[in-house]
Amino acid sequence: RRAWLEDTRDWNGLLRHWQDGAVKARLLARLLTLRAEHPGLFEGTYRPLDAGPGVVGFVRRGDGRKLWVGALVADAPASPGDGLLLPVPAQWGGRGLRLPAALWRNVLEGDGEPVAGGERELPLSTLFARSPVSVWIGE
Repeated sequence: RRAWLEDTRDWNGLLRHWQDGAVKARLLARLLTLRAEHPGLFEGTYRPLDAGPGVVGFVRRGDGRKLWVGALVADAPASPGDGLLLPVPAQWGGRGLRLPAALWRNVLEGDGEPVAGGERELPLSTLFARSPVSVWIGE
């Protein structure tokens, strides 16, 4: 387990070798770190979000922050790529989610520009651009 937690690969590198278990350890470690850093967020409200077929997700709110967690389920449209199944943007049919108003950033990938939520739907192709699991924090 220690080797998994000390693994220096980025999120995408972990996903490409998902069979070794390190991606699961990183996901759990990152969520537990978020919980320690923002306990009010995890004591606040919880609301499942309906993203339609192939996606499960929820939003937590508390302490002035929001957290969105989503995952693709087994029957989600996907195509093989770099050792894992990635969503195919064209197959989402333009579907999106209206996340609460906030400036959202991707917690797992740690890169990219923050995305504004609240006024428009965020495309599922953005939320799941490079990963079948997505965690975004909004402030």
